[in-house]
This record gives sequence, C-alpha cells and structure tokens, in this order.
Amino acid sequence: MPDKRNADWTRDEIILACDLVRANGWRELRADRREVIELSVLLRRYWVAQGEELGDTFRNANGVGRKTTDIAAQHPDYVGKPTRGNKLDRVILDEFRDQPNEMHPAGTGHQGRNGIGSGRRTNSEPPRP
Repeated sequence: MPDKRNADWTRDEIILACDLVRANGWRELRADRREVIELSVLLRRYWVAQGEELGDTFRNANGVGRKTTDIAAQHPDYVGKPTRGNKLDRVILDEFRDQPNEMHPAGTGHQGRNGIGSGRRTNSEPPRP
C-alpha cells in the first residue's frame, strides 16, 4: 500500500486510548508497553475486518503510544511541552474526567459485542475516508 497519511482517529479509538492513559495515572504510555501493543493489534484487526488495507504505520504501537502522549498532554496537570493532537482528544479527556464510570470502555460497549472489539462498526465510528 502506498505511504499516505493515516486517517484521523475515531471517537471510539480515542476513548480506548484515553482509558489506557487514565489507567496509567494520566501519563503517556510508550510503544513497548503491553497495553499499547494490545490496543494496536485490536485497532488494526478492527480496520482489516472493515475491509481496509492498512499500511505498516496505521495504528501501530508507535502511533498508539503517540496518541497516549497527545491525550496526556491535554490533561490540566501535564507539565511538559504540549503536543498538537486533535480537538477530540481534549473533548474525550474532559468527558473521562467528568464521567469516569460512563466513559470506561467496559461500560460503553467499545470492546463489547457491538464495539471495536467485535469488528462491527458502531454509529459513533465514521467510515475512513
């Protein structure tokens, strides 16, 4: 597959990455962490199940680790240099902080029968461009 810019992260994908950051005390996780690797595998399997052809960098462990950095950098207690991330990172982070029980993936179905873990697209997941 030709090298092209990876699609923007969906809301569901950011929720899963934000949950990793939350579980890590609102700190980023590096690409070699088991949780990051597992989320990378889950996200890549999901998109393959949707019929997408993925490049090597699409939602790989480095990309998932970077997303956790972007989310952690949006936290009000973060003292490092801010990263760019995207607007939805901050929105979801704020939702996690305001409604932690409702936003946890186990409570929202993001890894359940109809979420990303199921391989079926949910209404909150827009198709990739």
